[in-house]
Amino acid sequence: MRASSSYDLVIFGSGFLVRLAGCLVAKAGQRVLRVPLDEPEPEAAQPWPTLWPMDFTAISGPRERALEMGFLVPLRDHLEDRELLGQYVSREGTAELFCDVELLASQTERFPTKSPIISFQKKLLKRRSWELQQSDQSPGGSLFARPRLFRAKPRLSRIPNTKKTLHALDSMVASHPWTSRSDGGLVLGGGRRLDGQVVRDPVHRFLELAEGVSQMDVMEPGMVVDLDMKGKRIEALVTPRGQRIHGSEFLLSGTPRDLPWGPEKRRGQLSASWDEDLGQSWRLIELKLTFAPGQWPPFLVGPLLLEELGVGVSVTSFPDRVVLDARLKDEQAVESLLRELGQFLPWLQLPAPELTMMTLPQRKDPTAPIPSFRDYCSNLLFAPDRLIFGLGINQPFYAAKSLADLFIAP
Repeated sequence: MRASSSYDLVIFGSGFLVRLAGCLVAKAGQRVLRVPLDEPEPEAAQPWPTLWPMDFTAISGPRERALEMGFLVPLRDHLEDRELLGQYVSREGTAELFCDVELLASQTERFPTKSPIISFQKKLLKRRSWELQQSDQSPGGSLFARPRLFRAKPRLSRIPNTKKTLHALDSMVASHPWTSRSDGGLVLGGGRRLDGQVVRDPVHRFLELAEGVSQMDVMEPGMVVDLDMKGKRIEALVTPRGQRIHGSEFLLSGTPRDLPWGPEKRRGQLSASWDEDLGQSWRLIELKLTFAPGQWPPFLVGPLLLEELGVGVSVTSFPDRVVLDARLKDEQAVESLLRELGQFLPWLQLPAPELTMMTLPQRKDPTAPIPSFRDYCSNLLFAPDRLIFGLGINQPFYAAKSLADLFIAP
């Protein structure tokens, strides 16, 4: 990189929101540079539950951004045909949950008339029709505007009241911060369709394709040691060798607390205002059980939907292992799940679980105005991923578009 390098937009961090916005700006013909932070922000790019049926072509936000970037929505990569929705597990018996109505009916014939699975069968048909109608109803519209940041009141849709089995399906989607809200409600977008197609980690795949076609430059972490500021404006980045990289506008995937440069006192004041915007943290325990391929029966494909607990457990097969994965609210839920699996699979030696606590910041009110982003620096904007937490699958794609529009010359 030459010492005289100059960019229209410089991005700090690895969050989905700023990276996709940077791709849109670069695709519009402007020079964009991304500078990963030395320590990636924990809220950036959380993996999506891998086995949830998600058809990105049915969701308006991803579809519109993909067309704008000039690539196909990532539906054809890593595609699996899944006639089987999962395994229904209860103390009254087990059944295979097929997407096909006739196959599902053949499974439910041997259960009592008032069994929970009979209710599930009826509600599944209503749910599929209802969710197709919800496909474009998650929040959209402008998220960013000059000179202040604001959010239009989103249209929040709630799922119908259901039995625990459907709750287990919902909990697999609610384990992602985009769809999780502090009050436990869900914001739906058309990806939550009970169909037979699965894209593994479609959000990350989408971002990979976007960065591939945008051709924006990416630096290695640690290559920026200081900022050259004049008054309330950033003039250039400074590298370890003293090179100056000029930028017109700067975008940070975080808050003032995440920026290691600039006046410490002023950053502290701005950080306090951002901290006041926070609510209760988004917390989940991720549980993983790993089996050798010969240990796990091949007919038990996932997810396992445990009726008594209302918990869904994904089952992912790799060439050298089979991994069971669940995301739970607390340690008591971990104990209950292990006990239930032990009763359901008495012939299987359960390995010691691998537990990971996931804690991410979340706003008190996703629809409230956000602290001003121009007080610190006239050409620096803060846009952490927490701004889109709890607002549905569509919102990150609409938000990235409105964010990019701030930097694209008319």
